Amino acid sequence: MAGMGLKNRLFEFYEQNETKVDIGFFLAGVLFDVFTLSAIDDPIAIAQQLIYLLAIGALLYYDFLARNDLFKVPARIEKAWVYRDLAIHFLLGSLLSVYSLFFLKSASVFASFVFIFLMAGLMVANELKAVQKNAINLKIALYLICVFSFFSMIFPVLLGFVGWIPFLMSLGMTGLFLGSTVFS
Repeated sequence: MAGMGLKNRLFEFYEQNETKVDIGFFLAGVLFDVFTLSAIDDPIAIAQQLIYLLAIGALLYYDFLARNDLFKVPARIEKAWVYRDLAIHFLLGSLLSVYSLFFLKSASVFASFVFIFLMAGLMVANELKAVQKNAINLKIALYLICVFSFFSMIFPVLLGFVGWIPFLMSLGMTGLFLGSTVFS
């Protein structure tokens, strides 16, 4: 009984402070990767990023379907489903921090700061009430930035060089990825 009281208090706290808790989970994802960042070509780190991207993609896909009454959340995961936004915030924060840190390490100072300020602006915008009414749109935009960043990281690692060819390949793969998800 005491456990239910704590659970109810935590849920009430979350409902009253949803924006702050979402930001906290996003920052937790950032901090998690700041302390666990490995080399850009580490196969385990690449696999982790791929798993995160697949998890975010699945959550966004089913969230979109559920919001449009095209999917009924199964009863066995209904309790966990209410935490999907926290999971998305954590995973997006983790990926964006990884890509920001790799970008900071490999790009010019000016370009790094432009990217960081862009990401910070998107994170702040994500928490505005006007944006939250269409919350899935911004999350999809952040997700696509992560997908592009993933490909932008993978192709130079696979090819062994940076430049226009890996960049265009990354752009093309992101476009194919977007096209395959939109038209499926």
